[in-house]
Amino acid sequence: MTTITTYRGQEDETINEMVCDGETFLYNGMEYEEGTYTFTDENENGCDYTITLNVTNYISPVADAGEDMILECEDNNQNNCETAFAMNGNDSTCFLEDEFDRWGWTNYFEEEGTYIMELWAGAAQCDTDKGELAGEVIVEYEDGFVTITYNTFQGYVLDEAHLYVGNEAYPFANDGSFTVAPGLYPYNSEVLNGESTHSFGPIAVSDIVDNGINIIAHAVVCNDLGNDDPDNPTSNGVILNGNSDITDVTYSWTGPNGFTSNEQNPEVFVEGVYTLTVTTLNGCSDSDTVEVIKEDCENNNNEDCETAFAMNGSDSRCFLEDEFDRWGWTNYFAEEGTYTMELWAGAAQCDINIGELVGEVIVEYEDGFVTITYNIFDGYELDEAQLYVGNEPYPYANNGNYTVAPGQYPYNVDYLEGESMYTYEPIDVSAFEDGIYVIAHAVTCTTSGCDDSDNDGVCDADDVCPGYDDTIDSDNDGIPDGCDTDSEQDCETAFALNGSDSSCFLDNGFDRWGWTNYFEEEGTYTMDLWAGAAQCDTDNGELVGEVIVEFEDGFATITYNVFDGYALDEAQIYVGGLPYPLAKKRRYTVAPGQYPYNIEYIEGGNTYTYGPIDVSDFNDGIYVIAHAVTCETTTSLSNKDQISFEAYPIPFDTEVNFRYNTTFDTDVTFEIYTLKGILLKKYLINDSKKNNETVIKFDMSDIDNQLFIVKMITNRGVVTRKIVSSSLKKY
Repeated sequence: MTTITTYRGQEDETINEMVCDGETFLYNGMEYEEGTYTFTDENENGCDYTITLNVTNYISPVADAGEDMILECEDNNQNNCETAFAMNGNDSTCFLEDEFDRWGWTNYFEEEGTYIMELWAGAAQCDTDKGELAGEVIVEYEDGFVTITYNTFQGYVLDEAHLYVGNEAYPFANDGSFTVAPGLYPYNSEVLNGESTHSFGPIAVSDIVDNGINIIAHAVVCNDLGNDDPDNPTSNGVILNGNSDITDVTYSWTGPNGFTSNEQNPEVFVEGVYTLTVTTLNGCSDSDTVEVIKEDCENNNNEDCETAFAMNGSDSRCFLEDEFDRWGWTNYFAEEGTYTMELWAGAAQCDINIGELVGEVIVEYEDGFVTITYNIFDGYELDEAQLYVGNEPYPYANNGNYTVAPGQYPYNVDYLEGESMYTYEPIDVSAFEDGIYVIAHAVTCTTSGCDDSDNDGVCDADDVCPGYDDTIDSDNDGIPDGCDTDSEQDCETAFALNGSDSSCFLDNGFDRWGWTNYFEEEGTYTMDLWAGAAQCDTDNGELVGEVIVEFEDGFATITYNVFDGYALDEAQIYVGGLPYPLAKKRRYTVAPGQYPYNIEYIEGGNTYTYGPIDVSDFNDGIYVIAHAVTCETTTSLSNKDQISFEAYPIPFDTEVNFRYNTTFDTDVTFEIYTLKGILLKKYLINDSKKNNETVIKFDMSDIDNQLFIVKMITNRGVVTRKIVSSSLKKY
């Protein structure tokens, strides 16, 4: 007998899979691109069935994390902190109303209860429009006790807190007078380390028999930017620029210190490399990175401010000699008279060799009174001042011990807002028969506040010769050496332009024209060299040559070729991974004098090559800025045709004279330009006769101090001079 067994066949199978651009699907050890594939297989019983594999390709996005960014330092004080006082509305009295010389409020509470005061930071003159509402102070006044709680709002933290509670509007100082100096308040917490809440109390007030209590609640509040290191200055944030070539994507950022964000453009405050990942709805993704570079914040704390103390020579005693742990001097005056003390900033260990002499403090000690005046030298300003005058070498703290902490001095002015002089009201010292001691403390700040990208001590805004040292003038002609060129030649600044792969300096916030050029891949490129193209408008300039970039095997070689009729006078080159070079304090600069490759004396050649330059570290391409000074070589006069042209005085104040003479009849045009190629003034003289010395006077009072180019244009040639107005503005 034969037995026939029939097996049921297996149903055909369809497999649908997705791959992203450039990917394949791995199936049974084989890779398959987009398409439909059919296979025949047999099951365990030997029956055949069909497998259909559908591989679908989805477009992958391209992530763009943007250009590297600079994390700038804060311009305000260290950790971005402000003094703050609590205010209780109509039941508050501004210190200034009671003739104190600082702002803040004393607050009166007639009855027990719970009250909420506003905590205002930086409200100078008690004007809340000038301040920031940084938090609140809660007063719980019950059963003869009071508890005070500081709560800061989001974005602020507490650095320190000082509290007065009493039956008088103000606390008493050591000399028995009223004071508003927070260091003299009875309740002090000076190291709060970024807390958002802090409480004092309960404080017994049951012995205050008068009606109600008075409260002064002071604090130092700081912006909370996520920086937990008080020794590391905070920086402004930067907003990351995430983009994709596909719109329907999700964004994901990762970065230093565990940073993550799903925003397209998050704000960050920490330097480092950030990675952007963009993902489509189909799961295809791409990543890109951007580096956030932090400025050198070392000198940016507290607006370049330093603590300073006055010293009276041999009649001074350093705090350190009396075993205090900070520097400074107490000064003894045995007899009445007028004395001038030196004010030294940053003189750590009482060593004036490492400090700066920033001013003087005048002591007028006469008829039982003393008047103290701070005078600050040019280049510095007063931010605050604290003063002690007494018959002991040092003031007393609340615990009865000597102190040198300026916040404990009886005379305090915290907001001088850049004054160069301050005088305290006469202080009665008639009770001190054996002379007086004076400690004069201040916080002084430098007043430069300006960029100086060429490090010549002249602010960029006042530079006569941008990119060069304005103070070097070896031929004493009033024109810095960096801008001295052959006066018989017509010379212009020039920059290379690489078409659409170039970006004008002006578009990136700089105040001069020129271009940075991007080269993503290796190769040989030819850029146009444009002279005098003010505002990056080539219609304003002259095409004077070309610049060839040979970018190969991790090296770049730059070659200048200028056309007939022109000559190279100097060249400056930048090559790097960022669009612009970094000057001091890690700020971008476009000043040619700051470019790393600087050739100042080419002396009239028409070609010049620099390199090869190692660029192997720049994986994402390179940026090139090619600057030159080019001069026309076609304006020379014949031997029989001569021009005499003199400008005086140099430097001039509000007027400048042009004296000229020619050996031929001609029309004469004078044109005055800025170094950036902007025409300021023009004057035409028709039919000027030969051998006739003529003087023309120009009124320049309406133009800011700077260096100018003057062209004298005749029928037979052009003569160029450079003139400079007034004196250099040193900061």
